[in-house]
Amino acid sequence: MIKNLLELFEEIIKEKKIFVNLNVDLDVSIFKFDKRILSVLLYALIENAVVYNKESGKIDINVERLKNEQMVRISITDSGFGISEFEQKKVFEKYFRGKKAIEIKSKGFGLGTYLSKKLTELLGGSIELSSKPNEGTTIFVRIPIK
Repeated sequence: MIKNLLELFEEIIKEKKIFVNLNVDLDVSIFKFDKRILSVLLYALIENAVVYNKESGKIDINVERLKNEQMVRISITDSGFGISEFEQKKVFEKYFRGKKAIEIKSKGFGLGTYLSKKLTELLGGSIELSSKPNEGTTIFVRIPIK
């Protein structure tokens, strides 16, 4: 599913010369989930990693089963512009668009990360981020195994 989502951004990935690294833990192959919900959730996060990445940047996507918990963790790390500490508190709010997002991408409603959070919660999971300005961002999605 993630490979299919990445294909949707193939043109801009090539244009920006972004290197994408995908690692999927074999233990995740038995993980059952609602594909529609998870694909919409991940679409928004992958789109942000591509759009707000730098020229010749990198995206790492890791999917792993957390052995000590009945959870799958998906992390998406980009080498993009990053998010200020002040803006990090607002990233998952409805209609929030960061300063850099407004500068780079005039389109958008500030709903991508908000919807990703709501969909993650719908799956019984959680979402959080770690970011440093000018270094990039990592989004962590944790979803229970059913």
